[in-house]
Amino acid sequence: MRFSLVIIMNIHQPETQYKRAKEHLEKSNISQKNKKLIFDFIDYFLAEGEGHSLIRAVKYLYILKKISESIQKDFTDITKKDAISFFKDINTDTNKMEWTR
Repeated sequence: MRFSLVIIMNIHQPETQYKRAKEHLEKSNISQKNKKLIFDFIDYFLAEGEGHSLIRAVKYLYILKKISESIQKDFTDITKKDAISFFKDINTDTNKMEWTR
């Protein structure tokens, strides 16, 4: 009975999701520079502590990977014009759900 309770309490398995998200980022086709920036950001985020969960870090890993794939530039090279174009595409794409925008 105690074993079942442990499984129920840890249903989301944040450590496993975090490890998997890091592996997906490492294997992705984005630049090494962006990978390093993302990993550095996640390390900083988690070091901040209170309120910064592994689940939130997983979300950031996936979101930042998607942004890098979409813009196809190193984050340090993104211009204001690139950012405006990126957000315009998100906000005008009718295939995206409202909560994405």
